[in-house]
Amino acid sequence: MCEELFEIATTIFEKDPLFPQAFARFLYIVLHKFDEAEHQARAAIVCDPQNSFLRDTLGQIHKKHLRTHMKKRSPIAKFLDVAQLAIKAFRDGEDAAESEQDPNTSNAQSKNVSHAFNCSGLCGYIQVANIIFDTLTSFNQKWRGVLTGEESILVLPKAEDVLDYEDLIVKLQVNVERKHAFFEKYLIYSKPSRYKSEPSHIQRDVDMCCSKYLLQHSKPASSCHSIMDRSFPGLFSCLDRGYCSYFLERITEHTRKKHEEQMSEVNAAMNYVLSNIVLSNKDETSQVLRTLTDLRGILWRFVEKIYQSPEFFLLVLLLFWLNEPQHQHLHFKVDLNSIVENMKTAFDQKYKKYFRSRYLRPLFFLGQDTGLKRLVHSWKVHSVHTKHRKNPKQKRKTWANLDWGNNQLWKDSDIQNLLLRVRGVFKKQQLFAYVEDKEIAIYSDQAFVSYQGPASFFLGFTIKGPVAYDIKFEQDGEGAHVDKFMESKEDLVCRAAAILCKNHNPVTLNPVTCLTVRFTAAPGSYVCTVTGLRWESSIEVELEYCWSNWELVSEVLEREQYHPGGPLLDITVIRGTLNAVHLPHFLCLGSESPLSDAVRVFHDEDVGASFETCSLSRFHAKLLQPTFSPKAVCFVDNMNELTQKVRLVSPIADDLKPLIGDEKYSIIRGCATPQEQMRTLYSFLEGVPKLKEVASRRRESAGSCLEWRWRHVVETLRSSGVENCGRPGIFRCEKAACARLQQADVYESAVCPP
Repeated sequence: MCEELFEIATTIFEKDPLFPQAFARFLYIVLHKFDEAEHQARAAIVCDPQNSFLRDTLGQIHKKHLRTHMKKRSPIAKFLDVAQLAIKAFRDGEDAAESEQDPNTSNAQSKNVSHAFNCSGLCGYIQVANIIFDTLTSFNQKWRGVLTGEESILVLPKAEDVLDYEDLIVKLQVNVERKHAFFEKYLIYSKPSRYKSEPSHIQRDVDMCCSKYLLQHSKPASSCHSIMDRSFPGLFSCLDRGYCSYFLERITEHTRKKHEEQMSEVNAAMNYVLSNIVLSNKDETSQVLRTLTDLRGILWRFVEKIYQSPEFFLLVLLLFWLNEPQHQHLHFKVDLNSIVENMKTAFDQKYKKYFRSRYLRPLFFLGQDTGLKRLVHSWKVHSVHTKHRKNPKQKRKTWANLDWGNNQLWKDSDIQNLLLRVRGVFKKQQLFAYVEDKEIAIYSDQAFVSYQGPASFFLGFTIKGPVAYDIKFEQDGEGAHVDKFMESKEDLVCRAAAILCKNHNPVTLNPVTCLTVRFTAAPGSYVCTVTGLRWESSIEVELEYCWSNWELVSEVLEREQYHPGGPLLDITVIRGTLNAVHLPHFLCLGSESPLSDAVRVFHDEDVGASFETCSLSRFHAKLLQPTFSPKAVCFVDNMNELTQKVRLVSPIADDLKPLIGDEKYSIIRGCATPQEQMRTLYSFLEGVPKLKEVASRRRESAGSCLEWRWRHVVETLRSSGVENCGRPGIFRCEKAACARLQQADVYESAVCPP
């Protein structure tokens, strides 16, 4: 039955690649019909040749088929036939992903875009390489030497039977090495989001493939690596892998010899410097460690070189960022602002395409110690934070899945004693760190209010540049930072706090000097003049709230097709309950619209994100008896939804031809894609009011009745509860509207009833 439905759908919507792709997945996963699945996957690719995800589906089909041959122990030639198809499909997917563009760039084409880099082709190649190695070596151990480049293919018995696959076999190791290098950086420098970690199988598959193809096992081969040979990210990850001090000392000595043999090579110098920093975080008393001054001298010889990597600039910032009075008179003078700018430029050129939409991990922090000990590896921060944890769930937290935005992390007294709190200043929405008498522009890991004045923070370093964590505003002119939590009960009210107002009249709270506000309040109604947050309570409550960052939940919003409609606030009621909370929004709402249906309140909870209905006023969304988690107002961009979902635009244009005229009708029909056609049609109709007017003009002929034939689209637009405000695309946020659009996408060619 399901198979027949898929066949009908792929026949009706023959130009939509999603139906044959879904059919292909059903065929190979459920029915194990690999040939038919391949046919459907190729049909999907024909519909959209530039889509890397469609090519990945084809690769997954061949990979699954390859596993069945592995289990059946099929003849080697038959096995390699399928392996060759899988390798080609994944390489094609990789090439397509390289060509896909970030939709936020100015030159992005409407059809060839992807919000995140699709690394499925690279991962699929690694998995297929693992299957090939395990299967062939199970037939004959001589395959191990052939696959690692130690032996010629001619040493195999019946070598003539596999000579046709020599090109595939010879190139496996080289391609595995390139993909391993990619994943080392990709998995260490970044993660999917602050809250989400990479599936563990990816790192496991990459490590296994490296061990099989790249590490020396018997006699050395020119293409194999020693276990001491490590890349920059490979050296950085040594602490997370649990290597002992003795092994790290051996690696440091190995990088020293490499550096001495290749004095002019910047990569050899970088690896030696990094191995010293890593070792110092494991064993600060090691005898093989060089001093900070020595390492500065090694790196200084390359500072004036052009076209350096982000890793090089990272080391320069670590070694030359001055936070100690005794280092004010250095022989080496570095313009840190220039280094920060160059690092961003190098990052954009090398990694921006691959890390788009991903969260960049902090790699190092500035510590309170001196010398090399002031460079704190982020693994050490994790280790100190979890050292005394008794909760099994907390003990399972690893460096890879640590949430760097968790306030509890920065409240840990051990972390506060380990890291240095750096002074800085906000100016014109930019955060600067003080280094001697200079101000260095840095990034912020959290959203902050429109604030001008001094601040303090922990300073971390990602592969993109310096980043501020746990920002605290300071009192102007005093220098002492304002604590997030005051000591006495009387001081729990924010420093610019207000007076309790009788009869629930709003009272102004103005947390000018606090990034996080926490206080105890008697029954009443309150409004914060910085955030716009309002609340009501009939009993005494203890409340804490702070700003959060929409970027941290961007994946959820994108998946659910919502857009921010106001600031994201992290609210906690420590004691008591609130009768109502009023969340600020910046939407321009029409007074005659059913406003309660126009938006949703976003909740970011431990069990997952959710969207709650609310009551709306002009500036706030009201929730009664609220529970708390990060909350904010959000909305769906329905015009963007229409543009992406409605695929058969020509029949709509046919119905509207008497209204728009022959010339505009020809322009619409001449557009290359349905998305372009829909945007052009919308521009000709001058927005929603015009389309509503058109929809109301029913034709006499039932067969061409616009409002019936395209009722789902018209209903979606008619139900809009938000005015256009001169900006196309700000419309009603309602899941039912999305459902109707999806229904319109499936049944868009339906005819009118008799």
